[in-house]
Amino acid sequence: MIPGSSGIAHLPLVAPLIKTWNFGVGTFQKHPFLVKTVTSGIGFAVGDSFTQLAIRREGEPYDWPRTVSMGAAGLTVAGPIGYLFIVWMESNILPTAAASRLAITTKVTLDQVLGCIMWQSALMAINEPYRDAAVTLCKKVGKNLKKDGKKPLSRKEK
Repeated sequence: MIPGSSGIAHLPLVAPLIKTWNFGVGTFQKHPFLVKTVTSGIGFAVGDSFTQLAIRREGEPYDWPRTVSMGAAGLTVAGPIGYLFIVWMESNILPTAAASRLAITTKVTLDQVLGCIMWQSALMAINEPYRDAAVTLCKKVGKNLKKDGKKPLSRKEK
């Protein structure tokens, strides 16, 4: 139950929201792997839809196979890997103080940093326009650094 919701449950739209919330919490507690994979699939598909709508040129058709592919990637790859990573973090990062600020900060930071690197790399590997845009961006940054009198680190300096 949503904490503190008993006083507002009589409002017309609140009761269905509370029921939906409680159903979701119960389902997640019973089937966390399934919920994580399905929500990842939906999230990837919705994210791709927003991306396409934002970058699509006028007259260019919507790419439904791409949206389905992204949804499938979320469902079959990102969801399961994300779930297993969370399970690993819960049992290995401060397991005796799992809800402490330090543990939560560490887990969120690891999830965001490693997740960002992993998923951006995967997206560049499978999506040619995204890869081309990333390469172009890196070249522009390199040119701007040179123009400002700064040079990118060479392999020897790293």
